[in-house]
Amino acid sequence: MYNKILVPLDGSNLAEQALPHAIELAQKFSAEVHLIQVIVQYSGAITPYELDYKMTETFREATIREAHEYLRRIEGQFLTKGIKPVVTKVIEGMVAESVLEYAVHHGIQLIVMGTHGRSGIGRWVFGSVAEKVLRASECPVFLIRATQEAASEKQG
Repeated sequence: MYNKILVPLDGSNLAEQALPHAIELAQKFSAEVHLIQVIVQYSGAITPYELDYKMTETFREATIREAHEYLRRIEGQFLTKGIKPVVTKVIEGMVAESVLEYAVHHGIQLIVMGTHGRSGIGRWVFGSVAEKVLRASECPVFLIRATQEAASEKQG
């Protein structure tokens, strides 16, 4: 039913709470898994005059390198469970839009992602990537409500 599953991650323990669900679904459907991390592009919050160009590029390159290393570690969790193939990709852009574009471009049939569970003013200020993806996705979206307690248990 689901041959290609997309798991967007942001490096947080909250987002990683979707992983056991994605692993189980991938095993059940013998699905190909796509792990992506979106690096938010320069937002203009700091003026170009405040940053040396070389320093900015070095920071950008380091962020991208760390994201690739992170996705390789997560990929190992799938490979040890016999899930193949696993595709990893680091994307620069706006998060929700990049997830949706990736899903369409790669023929994704299911998106599995965690929500950070913000409500009220926090949700209004930060927006909800999960909600944007849910509303605009052309394929089913399986949302896992992440909790701080579960994230703390994982660290401990």
